[in-house]
Amino acid sequence: MRPFTHFAALDWSGARGPRQRGIALAVASGSAAPALVRPGHIWSRAEILEWLEGVAAAGENMLIGFDFSAAFAFADHGAYFPGWAESPADTRALWALVERLAGGDPHYEAGGFLAHAEARRHFRHRGEAGDLFEAGAGRLRVVEHHQRATKQAASVSNFNLVGAALPFADNIIFLGVLDILAADHADHFFRSFLKVIVAVNKLCALSFVSYKDLIIVILIVFVVRIKS
Repeated sequence: MRPFTHFAALDWSGARGPRQRGIALAVASGSAAPALVRPGHIWSRAEILEWLEGVAAAGENMLIGFDFSAAFAFADHGAYFPGWAESPADTRALWALVERLAGGDPHYEAGGFLAHAEARRHFRHRGEAGDLFEAGAGRLRVVEHHQRATKQAASVSNFNLVGAALPFADNIIFLGVLDILAADHADHFFRSFLKVIVAVNKLCALSFVSYKDLIIVILIVFVVRIKS
């Protein structure tokens, strides 16, 4: 892995409204300790998108960690939304679908996607479950089956949108943001960044590598970097 000059960690939020108290952004440069960007500031998703676009435009040598899942379960049925003619063939197409259906939502929310007659059938919503939401835990990725079997974690289906421990509404919102970034930045730097996200998603969906494992790897790289 090439050496990075800057490291960033982004804690995302899918809460409704113009600003989200759950969003946090920290950056470490060189051997300096991580520091919050604009501490005390209540971020909006639009501001985070603007910050990411600024990083891309400047060509910063930065490793960015995102607290979200880049896609839904796929390997179990060979499709994100089996039975739906518009089911995307890959991660990039999924991002585009979410943005197309939810692009008109305020504050980069995802209600337009979740309200779609076909999409909503696959999710468990508050007060109801779609007729294609699988009984029990719901659909799980390969890594989530592995985590449950080995008792590493009580992984939850990313089609389950109910419960305090479920971040997947956050993920859906970020999928649209990823599509915007992919469309707006054709330069080599940002294309490489997006390819990494796709590769990470495929690794977690089709193998026994979890997002937690990858975050640990990134932290190890960071620690080694600041001590070198």
